[in-house]
Amino acid sequence: MAEQKVCAILVVQEHLIIGELETRGLRLLDVLLDPMADWLQVFGAHVVHRAAKARAVASAAEVLVRKSDLQLALLGAGKHESPERRRFAYVDKQQFSALAIVGGYEVQGRLHLQVKRESIRLLAELGSFIPLTEATVSYAAPREDKLDAEVAILNKTAVSALSVGEPVARPLSAGAAPISVGNRE
Repeated sequence: MAEQKVCAILVVQEHLIIGELETRGLRLLDVLLDPMADWLQVFGAHVVHRAAKARAVASAAEVLVRKSDLQLALLGAGKHESPERRRFAYVDKQQFSALAIVGGYEVQGRLHLQVKRESIRLLAELGSFIPLTEATVSYAAPREDKLDAEVAILNKTAVSALSVGEPVARPLSAGAAPISVGNRE
């Protein structure tokens, strides 16, 4: 059975909320896209001000976060959130470099698309939450630490700017041999 909770960092306005989110065995992206729920449940939550990440403003057993106020959700668990779903719902996609400005944060990562389209049309076709993999997130203020996330999920309504670049080569999976063409002597 899939994990029922996933560890994440949620960015809302000037605060970060760090804890475990209830997912009912779904990927966090699917939970965010679910039109039947307006709130996220975060367990074991620590609320920190983005300017003072080392000091918690508050801790609580449970915090509810309105999905519409969420700017970013950052995941870095090191494993796929819902491996059963991944096995049966895999769709081959190209990876494109991407840069987004979201609530004072610069998010660089990879956007996975079946086909790259004209930017305006692409933005209209993307869901209300946009996942970027292999993401690096930095605050626009000088000397801020960068956060690396396996996946950064952006609330499309919070995105101020988005740039989709060129295709990015996929890394070889562990243990895979490179593909070569022709004889090399």
